Amino acid sequence: MAKRVTTRFKRPRQRYFFREWRKYRGLTQPELAEMVGLEVSSISQLENAKQGFTDQTLMALAEA
Repeated sequence: MAKRVTTRFKRPRQRYFFREWRKYRGLTQPELAEMVGLEVSSISQLENAKQGFTDQTLMALAEA
């Protein structure tokens, strides 16, 4: 039986700069979440690249 091969190298995560942008604007996560109509946990997950985003979410963030 063939042995399953796994890589020991982790694939680098895609990096988004939502946190840097938010801090540059002087906003907290709760303030930004209220402005764009998202939960604070969603903002945190976006900043940590654990959640994707739609065009609509991206446009709301850009307007904020």
